[in-house]
Amino acid sequence: MPPASEFSAYEKTCKGAAERIMFSKVEDYLAYPATVEPNGEGGFIVTLRGWEGAMTEGKDYDDAMRMAHELVLDCAEFVIAERTPIPHGIKAEPGDVLIRMTYDEALKMMLRNAMFEDRYRPTDLAAALKVGRQKITSALNLRKTTSLNFLAQCCQAISRPLKLGL
Repeated sequence: MPPASEFSAYEKTCKGAAERIMFSKVEDYLAYPATVEPNGEGGFIVTLRGWEGAMTEGKDYDDAMRMAHELVLDCAEFVIAERTPIPHGIKAEPGDVLIRMTYDEALKMMLRNAMFEDRYRPTDLAAALKVGRQKITSALNLRKTTSLNFLAQCCQAISRPLKLGL
């Protein structure tokens, strides 16, 4: 515990860390709201909320939903490459549909944002876990399945322990 004169700064630091962790919830990455409109040719156009200009089209509703899921992954990969955070926690509006992500995808997006926030590079994570860079690249790939245990190890390595609950 710091001296009384430093308590205010200490309290702010703890509060900031608690807020950061509190807002890192996998639920914020599990569903992305979108609007769906007929395209006039029997197909549908899907526009993602929170991702400027992100649109896709499918020949029928199911195809449009598959394409929208791929679009979320494409957009996430784009912002990762641009070194910006992945949008999350976007509120749906009346009439929106939710594009559902897998837990694997959501956890990886959450981990990527935590790494971005804490300025961790994949190379830093590889060094912390004493594994090759290629293993981290594969583990963080949104289109590949990664074991929950390894994702938990990655979270722990960046001092953001993964907590699950029912």
